[in-house]
Amino acid sequence: MSQQQTPEQSKHSSRRAPLLSGLRVIAILSVIFLVWSTARLEPWNREPPRVDARESEIPWTAVNPIGVNTFLAREVEPWKRERTLEMASDAGVGWIKEHFAWRAIETERDSYWDTVFQQDAWAKYDAIVDAAERHGLRIIARIDLAPQWARPIGSDHTAPPSDNAEFAEFIGDFVERYKGRVQFIQIWNEPNLAAEWGGEIDPEGYAELLRVAAAAARAVDPDIVILSAPLAMTTENSERAMDDLSYWQALYDAGAGLSFDIMAANAYGLDQRYDAAPDSSQLNIRRIELIRQIAVANGDAGKAIWLNEYGWNAAPATFAPEDLTWSRVPETEQAEWTADGVRYLRDSHAWFGVANTWYFRQVGDISLDRSDYYFRAVDVEFTPRPLYRELSALGAEQRYADPGIHNDLAPAVRAFGPWPIVADAAAICGQYTIGGPGAALAVSVRGNRVFALLAPGQEATTLSVRHGDVERTVAVEAGAEQVELAAWSADQAPQPRTLDVEVSGAAPLLLDGIQVDEQRSPRTLFAGSAALLLALIGMVAVRRGIPA
Repeated sequence: MSQQQTPEQSKHSSRRAPLLSGLRVIAILSVIFLVWSTARLEPWNREPPRVDARESEIPWTAVNPIGVNTFLAREVEPWKRERTLEMASDAGVGWIKEHFAWRAIETERDSYWDTVFQQDAWAKYDAIVDAAERHGLRIIARIDLAPQWARPIGSDHTAPPSDNAEFAEFIGDFVERYKGRVQFIQIWNEPNLAAEWGGEIDPEGYAELLRVAAAAARAVDPDIVILSAPLAMTTENSERAMDDLSYWQALYDAGAGLSFDIMAANAYGLDQRYDAAPDSSQLNIRRIELIRQIAVANGDAGKAIWLNEYGWNAAPATFAPEDLTWSRVPETEQAEWTADGVRYLRDSHAWFGVANTWYFRQVGDISLDRSDYYFRAVDVEFTPRPLYRELSALGAEQRYADPGIHNDLAPAVRAFGPWPIVADAAAICGQYTIGGPGAALAVSVRGNRVFALLAPGQEATTLSVRHGDVERTVAVEAGAEQVELAAWSADQAPQPRTLDVEVSGAAPLLLDGIQVDEQRSPRTLFAGSAALLLALIGMVAVRRGIPA
């Protein structure tokens, strides 16, 4: 037999029901918050720092993957060089690939005088190196093209030198001049084409030139990084060309594997997507996977592959098929596939390093009726194309370092001024960089606390660290393994921030990377627990009829 409520009991029940329901909701939300905060907040479940590299044991992979080809040496007006580099830096580009033609510098044996402009032949290149450092860009120098005095009489300008020792001497002079400033050098270009090797194909001859040049460079700077010549993508085997896969095997057979640190390759998509399957009979981006297989088969699995020329051509649809050397795709696909291809390679292959898009901007010497005009990311008049906007979006994605440990060459660390690279197997990714007095960094992070990780041998020095309008001096103790650059309240959610760091002391900074921490205050957890406790007390009070 059921017991009926009195009118007074019914009245109290109706008053308690909404209150009880509200307290239940609060309790449920509090439990959810408590579980989440226990799993996420400091100090209950701190995830260990991670290294920002797919496989850091492969050198030169934990780097900014965005590079572009530039033609600054052909630019006459200095302001245009500056504007080109400014736009590249703004887009998040980390590397520029620039041509340093031997014949344009050593015009006569042991003479570095530009007879056209009546000036030091190095001057133009010095200005390019200076400008790149001002904009936080590292240079990959392509070095080739023997001067007339150094090659056989009557030979083509692409012919290799008559005496490799002459080229080795020039390489030594180049490395000495730009020691610690231009540390990535590519020896020659596409020697598997007869047109790029004086009219013949000779893998053994190129292997010997590479060996001699690498030895000369390393004798001057043991930290120099040698890139092999990228080979032209081709399936042809004739007097004009040798397919790139066969040429690579011939290079390994000739012992070339000991003479370079990074494999350089060309990767054009033609009319295929960036993820089109590789096939020895096809030319597409993933052909580099076949080159990688050759490297692994020859015991060279520990080297990165960097893309010397990368991208798609976006010539107008009105072009005749015979004028489309690189095929064509619509400009929107050119832009999207270029950025998506970098993401794909970066996330799929631990051996991938940098993709140098062909090309950033030409200087006005390629006419609109040539299909190669339509590779550009920026017009001659500096108008951004869709390709530039997509590269900028890719740069923005990786601009800020999330919590973890990041290499000193990571996208979030932009170096201004000379920052020589020192190879060290004990360093985070096999190297660290040295910033002397006046050298600067821009470090972009998403976290509450930022440290500079230091290499052994650090001397006492000071840093000037600025964020917004706040600037402070940070002391670095001798022998320190790390130094805190900045810290913000753990009560605030981590925000994107950029620190401007300058070496203000007399001793250099030995930068081995940065560490970003995301601290969360336990006060938030305590507040959630208190809310849960109060909700439970309220529920008990209502059920027992205790007046509030």
